[in-house]
Amino acid sequence: MWVIDHSLSKAETALNKGGRFGVGGGFLYRWGNPATYGAQGPVIFKVMHDAHWVPKDAPRAGFLAAVNNQGVSNNQTAADYFESTWDGKKYSLTPGQAYLPANYSFRHAANGYTSNMGSSQELPNGNLLICLATASKVYEVDSFGKQLWLYQGNAPIPQAFRYSKCFIENLMASVSASSTSINQGESTNLNCTIVSTAATGINYSWSPAEGLSNSTVANPVAKPAVTTTYEVTVTSSAGCLTTSSITIVVKSNGLEVDVSSIDSIICLVKLLSSTPNYPGGMEILRMNGLPTLLVLILICQIHLLTPKKILGIF
Repeated sequence: MWVIDHSLSKAETALNKGGRFGVGGGFLYRWGNPATYGAQGPVIFKVMHDAHWVPKDAPRAGFLAAVNNQGVSNNQTAADYFESTWDGKKYSLTPGQAYLPANYSFRHAANGYTSNMGSSQELPNGNLLICLATASKVYEVDSFGKQLWLYQGNAPIPQAFRYSKCFIENLMASVSASSTSINQGESTNLNCTIVSTAATGINYSWSPAEGLSNSTVANPVAKPAVTTTYEVTVTSSAGCLTTSSITIVVKSNGLEVDVSSIDSIICLVKLLSSTPNYPGGMEILRMNGLPTLLVLILICQIHLLTPKKILGIF
């Protein structure tokens, strides 16, 4: 079994550098037959198919797994599971030795043999779904290895997987607005668009409900008092759900100056107290970087340090 870097450009695949891990088209991890890269160790995989990571919602999540066609013997297949040496940044390897672990952590000895193809699927409840392709056989076992059911076909079955109804529905939603930036007192029309292959009986629930004409329809009118992010939860009659959101910016009615590309700005400020050099009253201050007069009203300083805008300067 090999693990390679899929972030490479076409040119980087021919090199031993570049990519996310700095090895170009080289292997990040190899396991199952150390002799192929000059190391010592047992041969686990002779013929293998359906290499994959165990999904995060199943026991042994993150393990590597594969159908080992000749795992138990030359006429009995296995599904083997093992934990790689991934440390969160790289796959560790001691020079001159084989990649660890030395052997698999868990093995399901299959109820038969497939000379080619095949699949194993780890289910959230701990069961395994096994497909023996050339034997035309699909069956499920529980976490104790007890067979729960068996399907025997009359033609090869390359692979078999179980999918939830929500996976088949593929419920997705996207939200748009007639305007995502409005003045105080104005409104905008929200619209939730559903993308699905099979979902029916759609219900909507918008949050927050404040400022909406109706929080349970696909296209409410929004009139927020302040900048607000609206999220809609969409539920189908099968209980499948998805969410989407949009932010409506409410612009201030006060003076607004965009300083995103300005490193010097002139502010009209009021002194908090009189000083020998700056008697009380209105003054013009040219600011380059951070203000140096701590006695000044801090509205200019605060807004220069936060969202690159100066609001309501008087």
